[in-house]
Amino acid sequence: MFAKALLPISAVLIGLLGTCLAWAADTATLDTPPSVPAGAGIPVKWTGPGKQWDRIGVVPVGAPDSESPDAPWSTYATGNQVWIIAPETPGEYEVRYLGRDPDALLARRKITLSPVTASLQAPASAAAGSEIDVKWTGPGNGDDRIFIVKAGAAEGTKTDDSAPVGSSPTHITVPDEPGDYELRYITPRLAITLARAPLGVSATTATVEGPGSALAGASIEVKWTGPANRYDRIYIVKAGAPDRTTSDFSTPAEKSPARVTVPEALGDYEIRYVMGGIHHALAQAPITITSVTASLDGPDTVTAGSYFKVNWKGPGNDYDYIATFPKGSAVDKYVDAVSISKSPAVLRAPLAVGEYELRYQTAQTGTTLAHAALRVTPAKQEPGLVRVSAAHSGIRSGGVSSGGAVEVILDASGSMLQKIGSERRIDIAKRTLKNLTANVIPAGTPFALRVFGREANSCQTDLDIPPRPLDPAAVAAKIDELSAKSNAKTPIAASLEKVASDLNGVRGERLVILVTDGEETCAGKPAKTIQKLMKQGINVRINIVGFAVDDRKTAALFRQWSSAGGGGYFDAQNAASLDEAFSLAVKPRFEIVDAQKRVVAEGLVGGEPVNVLPGKYTVRLKGSRGRSHSATVSPNATTNVDL
Repeated sequence: MFAKALLPISAVLIGLLGTCLAWAADTATLDTPPSVPAGAGIPVKWTGPGKQWDRIGVVPVGAPDSESPDAPWSTYATGNQVWIIAPETPGEYEVRYLGRDPDALLARRKITLSPVTASLQAPASAAAGSEIDVKWTGPGNGDDRIFIVKAGAAEGTKTDDSAPVGSSPTHITVPDEPGDYELRYITPRLAITLARAPLGVSATTATVEGPGSALAGASIEVKWTGPANRYDRIYIVKAGAPDRTTSDFSTPAEKSPARVTVPEALGDYEIRYVMGGIHHALAQAPITITSVTASLDGPDTVTAGSYFKVNWKGPGNDYDYIATFPKGSAVDKYVDAVSISKSPAVLRAPLAVGEYELRYQTAQTGTTLAHAALRVTPAKQEPGLVRVSAAHSGIRSGGVSSGGAVEVILDASGSMLQKIGSERRIDIAKRTLKNLTANVIPAGTPFALRVFGREANSCQTDLDIPPRPLDPAAVAAKIDELSAKSNAKTPIAASLEKVASDLNGVRGERLVILVTDGEETCAGKPAKTIQKLMKQGINVRINIVGFAVDDRKTAALFRQWSSAGGGGYFDAQNAASLDEAFSLAVKPRFEIVDAQKRVVAEGLVGGEPVNVLPGKYTVRLKGSRGRSHSATVSPNATTNVDL
């Protein structure tokens, strides 16, 4: 009996001994250069256990063995070689391999960080807002930058007027405000100034000339003179608005004359030439916005699913549209809509019989300028259903077309700091995006991430993850670093303009998912940008996920943009619906085309079936070349199509 009692104790002791031996077996080696310049990258070859959370980092000589270096001076032990950023202060250091236990120092190797120097050569003076070339010498480490700061500014001062060192010379935009400045070569983390040079900034002038009045929402011609610096713009603002006031009604000051769209709200305004950095107005001219009217002349009664013409009169401004609404419905509840260019406009009648309205809607505010009653009567045959699946089409399990790529454009502007319940919008978006890349988009799918809105009072947009095979863990680590910034702006158009270059090497469909909670605030023109992108013929599909968008007019605008981009709009008001919106946004869309090459319906592959009148059709993937299927639809029956 005593012997039996010893058996479990023996087993425990043997297990503990095995664990101790395993700990004792954890050893590592490190191989580094004996010296590198301060702030440079350190290549580290290593051997060791390579367990999860093992780290390799650099610390000053004499630091406690248990000291764990922080990023970017450390990294996880992966592969057989890693790169560590060296501290920016010269001196004697150690590269260390630290096991999962903070006290488990498995290897160390001494390394010397040598001093670095730099020099700057630039013009002694420049016009406000202009761009200058700066020749430099220095370490040229990855995040080193050249800043323009006020003369005498405290050491470590950083501004938005900066440029990465890149190759020499680098280009940098001069501040808009005249005065005495300094160019400084500054290291990224400790903000050490390695070189400096004086710079005087002189004032500049401009003129603007436009019509004395214009119809609401019209596009006008503005003649101007001025420095034409990058980001300079022609704005239309309320008369008497304070200097530095901006608006959504602007155009770049690139070529004179320029065309700019005026507001729809009536009243007195000013045309202003505004400098791009501090938004100082160099010139202004008055303009009065006057009222517009419209009329519609269409049939009183149409057959369900038929096409009909509507004669119209009105301002015909860019993106004005005529839409069919259920009688008395809200502005975002239209059944069919067409942007108008010439009269008559051609619309398709709803399939559901009943009472409707035709409305002339303005592009900016969705104001109804005219309306007319419309009755929809039954068709000769009842509609059928078309259900589209993708069992044999090569579409990946996550819904993304094979051979294509996915780019997410994420809004990190100040409005994303607002809360839904107890959680900030940006935190919900980050968590949902990690779920998308871990569980919805298959690993290995070409994936890119662009983020905008992380700099206060800036229209900056950055490609955080260039297109590469999706690695969910690496993407999650990058997402964890994201944060929203108060007073940051929303450059939707500028971000969309980058899509063609972001995904330049992709052969298949480029699926873009724009996630935003608000409108454009950087005076861009997203609708025109999308139109230009689609005309390039690069096989792109733009889906928009509106997160916590509670303005119906904004939602309607997003629907127009996504439709113009060959995609769809997905509304999300909370965390659960954002997850669903992301999942739907990566699914391919299909469209059903009749014998006259007209699109009669569209939907999501694998989603809900769509109603179509009986007849013969072609069902094809939206945005895909050559992938289609013939289908015959019967009354009150479901036709299944496998793309």
